[in-house]
Amino acid sequence: MLILASVHSPIAVWNIPAEYVRRFRRDFPSHTFLHATNEAETRQLLREADVMFSSEIDREQLAIASRLKWIHSPAAGVGGMLFPEMVASPVIITNSRGVSADTMAEHTLAVILALYRNLPLAVERQREHVWAQDEISARGNRTIAGTHVLVVGLGAIGSAIAERMTALGARVTGIRRRAGGPASAVRTGLRTLRRGTPRAPAPTPA
Repeated sequence: MLILASVHSPIAVWNIPAEYVRRFRRDFPSHTFLHATNEAETRQLLREADVMFSSEIDREQLAIASRLKWIHSPAAGVGGMLFPEMVASPVIITNSRGVSADTMAEHTLAVILALYRNLPLAVERQREHVWAQDEISARGNRTIAGTHVLVVGLGAIGSAIAERMTALGARVTGIRRRAGGPASAVRTGLRTLRRGTPRAPAPTPA
């Protein structure tokens, strides 16, 4: 099987390291791994690929990928690849749902805390060598504890966020597309809203 790794971007951290591809070759010697580092290489190598590891593919690339059977995306979202020609094709698309749930949840928590504690203002005043305790106090410092948090979407990322907000004392309401029980990761404090559920008072968003 010929597998094409094509994850490249002007943003360095979004590129698959060459060492990873070398590791694949070493660990799976029965398969052939190709590594595209730019758009031109992707188009050239796609003609022979059976499998593609990539977060994006367009109509023109699909048209030349006559042997392609499977695309795996390192991202959770694959909506950009679901154009009509792809949907009508026999190519299977899988994603990496849940891989970044903890990272995204902790980033969300960090941003909320920074805003609640006025950290952007504190850092700016620190650069200016200005004592800003009165200015910051006038704005008020909020706590997550006691806040009503609305989480829209209870997939892996939403559930991880809800779990952290609950642990810090927030009252969490979750909205999900499909009916079902609360997110399994959240043990207490979470209620889900489904179609036909009476509306609760408007929450204070985090």
